Amino acid sequence: MHPILEAEAATVQTMHLKDNRDALRQKARRATLSGIYRADRPFAATLEDISRRGLRIRSEASMLCGDTIVIDAPDDAGLEPIACRIRRVQIASADDRELFEYGIQVTPTSRDQGHRWFLYFCYGGVAKHSIPLV
Repeated sequence: MHPILEAEAATVQTMHLKDNRDALRQKARRATLSGIYRADRPFAATLEDISRRGLRIRSEASMLCGDTIVIDAPDDAGLEPIACRIRRVQIASADDRELFEYGIQVTPTSRDQGHRWFLYFCYGGVAKHSIPLV
């Protein structure tokens, strides 16, 4: 491979894109999520699908691409809230209601929780393994 192409292929941005594409997106159990937008605006959303790095949700709330939101799981899930960044917005009307479909990415600070959410909504629970002492 040409050295310039090799250097470009190893850039952080390229590695992040590959990492995101490798994240497995699966249909999740339908759940109603609540969240906060712009630090003071609550919203409700329906979970469509999930991966370890992101979610797809639908909501009546109109939010902007690029903004950061905090999402809470249902009370009975026992999961901590996750911080996410809106990466994609699409209009998805249903039953004469205007809905928005959001592609959101879990922020690096919430990645551990994002993995727990993935396990819970795809497989029904979170594995709790003790960390071995070395």
